Amino acid sequence: MAPTVSAAFSYNKRTTSTIQKFIPTLVDNITKRQVEIAALKSFGMIKMRQGGEKSGLAQLILPVRYGESSNFAWMGSDWDHLTVVPDDGITVCGYDYTTCRATVMTSWLQRLRNEGDCGVLDSLKDTLKDTEITMSTNIAKAICSYGTLDNQPKGLRDCVFPYDGTTTGYNAWNTFGTIDSATEAWWRNGVRDAKDMDIEEVMNEAFLDVEEQNGKTKLVMCDRIAFSAFQKREFSKRSYTVTGKIGNPALVDLGMTHQVINDATMIWSRFLSNPSSASYGIAYLLDPEWTGVYVNPKINMLFKGMSQVEGDSDQLVEKGFFLHELCFATQNRRTNLVIININKTSS
Repeated sequence: MAPTVSAAFSYNKRTTSTIQKFIPTLVDNITKRQVEIAALKSFGMIKMRQGGEKSGLAQLILPVRYGESSNFAWMGSDWDHLTVVPDDGITVCGYDYTTCRATVMTSWLQRLRNEGDCGVLDSLKDTLKDTEITMSTNIAKAICSYGTLDNQPKGLRDCVFPYDGTTTGYNAWNTFGTIDSATEAWWRNGVRDAKDMDIEEVMNEAFLDVEEQNGKTKLVMCDRIAFSAFQKREFSKRSYTVTGKIGNPALVDLGMTHQVINDATMIWSRFLSNPSSASYGIAYLLDPEWTGVYVNPKINMLFKGMSQVEGDSDQLVEKGFFLHELCFATQNRRTNLVIININKTSS
């Protein structure tokens, strides 16, 4: 007997309900599949923030400080007058949220084979696993400014890479958010050139540069060249004879290959490379207090329920899709730093 319209609706309703219940697990799995997302999450760098005001095309407005408050003063006596003036050391920066979608599709024949709640669960397992991998991979790519998908949000390369005042290619200062660092020098990130330098020496100097800006590096994201260079340096210095387990209490367990430098966690990403030359390594020093991925809580893994595909009566499929909205943003670009040309020598 052919399935009735009500039976088809019942199947779609159960499928939608099942997926909605699975969303917390899906989100958790997405954050664990890619080391970039896992690292950001572990340091509180995935921040929930609604948009509100709009400045031009921006949907997220964040306060940023470019100087010290003009309202600080030492009191001359217990009876000193309090004078308050407009705070001229703070402004705002706008960022555009970008929305991604991931489609979940089932065929009419799959529906026939998997009537009932248990059947629905079985048929969704592989589909949702594919959704996890697809979403986590493409979000990680966007964070690392990797890939060329249309409408992809700006990421690390846009926020931290541009490093000098020339006028060509990636070397030019750029606009990040709604502030142009070509004209606003206080909106520029730090930079260290590792050419002809020992990897540990340049890394230590970079940490001090960040602290000079009242920042604190807690996460270092590297390409494979930079990560391997530091790992080789680190292991070459070790000498110990111990029994039992070796542990480092400062090491955050990401479940993937990483190491610690100056109490900051260092990871490598397959999606990172030096934009000026992939032959030499690159490392980004990030300050979690001011920088991260902002997610719109109103469009955070929002699922639109299963429905029949419209416009093609010959296509016997049902579809639903997830929507997720985010942007990479910072409130203090100066506390982020990039190290370029790791392993590059003059010879």
